[in-house]
Amino acid sequence: MIKTIIQLAVVLVLFLLVYNYFMGTGEEKQNAKEIFREMKDVGVAVKDLLKSEKEKFDSGKYDNAIEKMRLLISNLETNAREVAPEYVDRIQNLEEKRKDLEGQLDRAKNTTEVAGEQAEKVKELNQDMDQLMQETEQIMEEIKRKSEPD
Repeated sequence: MIKTIIQLAVVLVLFLLVYNYFMGTGEEKQNAKEIFREMKDVGVAVKDLLKSEKEKFDSGKYDNAIEKMRLLISNLETNAREVAPEYVDRIQNLEEKRKDLEGQLDRAKNTTEVAGEQAEKVKELNQDMDQLMQETEQIMEEIKRKSEPD
């Protein structure tokens, strides 16, 4: 419903801009030209941003984050085995999620998606990485509280 309303509003705005560009008064035409020029600038900026993110993605920006998560989870599991063995299963679950993210990252790198689609996939991977990090931090806090003397 909201999506339809937003789409309708965008179409209406575009219609008004095009109408003013061709049929409006001198001032309306000038305003429409300025808006089109600004929209072009925004489009160029978005294109540059997507290109930059794609280059970072292709160069392995996210590989380092995945590797750091692997090391963190591995160390956490080692410590949990000594201090709080009941957390080992949850930590192994985190490692499975990390491996899944790594696989998604590899698949995303090897696709021939256009920049916008790849940028959307990168956004999803970032959200998944953030969630994984939050879950890891939560377990670390729980283990820390458990290991502290009362």
